[in-house]
Amino acid sequence: MAEHVFNIKFVGEVEKRPELYNYTLPQYSRKDVAEKGWMEVGKEMNLSDFPSVRKALLFHTYVDDICVGADSEDAAVELQSALITVLGQAGLELKKWSSNTQSVLNNVSPEDRVSRALPFDEGDGVKVLGLRWCPRDDSFDYGFLDEKIVATKKEGCCL
Repeated sequence: MAEHVFNIKFVGEVEKRPELYNYTLPQYSRKDVAEKGWMEVGKEMNLSDFPSVRKALLFHTYVDDICVGADSEDAAVELQSALITVLGQAGLELKKWSSNTQSVLNNVSPEDRVSRALPFDEGDGVKVLGLRWCPRDDSFDYGFLDEKIVATKKEGCCL
């Protein structure tokens, strides 16, 4: 498909689904709505020229986060370039980049990167899907609140 025809079709498909780009809509933050929208765009566009983008949109997107990786630095940079190209053609700018590889971060401006660690209560890391990802050592952890439960006789049977 010619590039300009692809661009027009892709923009049209995304524009049909404002829940994918208009954060003022209540359904913007609904996981099921966003996933359905990206699946529809992926299917409508076929994206046969961009299989890695299709896979990322269909299987590695959570609301407005694309959480995807690659087996090598070169593959990560190639995927990054494809995502920026395809989504950019629809007027979607990718922000809040985070990576444990500097070569990926070198391809985006500093203002488009996660500028600092986003801790739960302490420690370095980027919050993703309720987990904290620490790019420096490529590990995941999580935090939880330690709540004291005082059970009464009535509530004791329900714990």
